[in-house]
Amino acid sequence: MRPDSDDKRCLNLARWITIIMGILATFLAIMIARSLIGNPNQKGAWDMFVAVQGLLGGGLAGIFCVGILTHRTNQIGVMSGLVISTAVLAVVKFQFNWHSQTFAAIGIVTAFLVSYLFSLVTSRSAPLVETSK
Repeated sequence: MRPDSDDKRCLNLARWITIIMGILATFLAIMIARSLIGNPNQKGAWDMFVAVQGLLGGGLAGIFCVGILTHRTNQIGVMSGLVISTAVLAVVKFQFNWHSQTFAAIGIVTAFLVSYLFSLVTSRSAPLVETSK
């Protein structure tokens, strides 16, 4: 974090961060395992992982795709797509009984379409994101 730090200090910082993250990951794994024991409604840790990955990664993948595949993308459109995609995924998760593997697809499509449409509407008021051709 300090540009003038020597290698020994950086190595010690990296070791402490590794230890703390290891403890946090172990604690989280124990909490997930405890929540699955005796809960007949929970299918397993893998299903929980897929659901969380779909909820968090779907919108991110959608805005990545709109940035790669289109040339009319701007910041307002991308941020709007991410926020609206997250809201749509929350509604799908808590209001409908859909399988958790559909979350990623819904998030990608929603984020892509909303980002692209908002970018078209706001193209004159916001700067375009630089893309390579």
